[in-house]
Amino acid sequence: GDDQEVITDHGVIARAYMRGWFSLDFVSTMPWSRIVDAFVGSDGAGPLLHVAKLAKMLKFLRIIRLMKMLRAKKIKDIWERLEIRIGSVTVIQAMYLVRVLLVIVAICHWNACIFWMIGRPDSIITDFLPDATRLSFERLPHWTTISRSYGIGQEEWSFAEKPMVEAYIFCFYWTLGVMRTMPAEVTPVNLAERTFVLCFMFFAL
Repeated sequence: GDDQEVITDHGVIARAYMRGWFSLDFVSTMPWSRIVDAFVGSDGAGPLLHVAKLAKMLKFLRIIRLMKMLRAKKIKDIWERLEIRIGSVTVIQAMYLVRVLLVIVAICHWNACIFWMIGRPDSIITDFLPDATRLSFERLPHWTTISRSYGIGQEEWSFAEKPMVEAYIFCFYWTLGVMRTMPAEVTPVNLAERTFVLCFMFFAL
């Protein structure tokens, strides 16, 4: 509250959580799509297919959990109290540098994830599209599915075939590159990808 009282009673904390964020956390973290697939099968048709699609859309609720980050005032108050306790100018400057780096890492992480989703023919984004639009989008070229090679006569590959860790590291690297210039390894190949890259480049100016 406004009196800045620190509550350490586990029972009080648990009851407050159950009355607040528990429902959203539960709904957004349950693997609903896998549960539906286990009961109706991934090849379901008719109403069952719509149920499976709705279950996948529930993943989008995870984004709402970011509303917790809107409690930035509390974080700022804690940070200011921590600075007063430390007192050392050198340590405070080092902490400011760490905070800036963490913000950059967070921006790169989220952009890398969004860039990967937009570059996929199927993702949580396409689950929200009408069937005709989704099929039309899937037929477009995508940067993740375009065949590439390391040289003439070398075996062809695509980023969609790469392990998730390697794909994530590339998207993270690509994001850092866009903040400075346009990496030559990958360029957008459809309207959705170009629109996203254009918006991010304006943001990164």
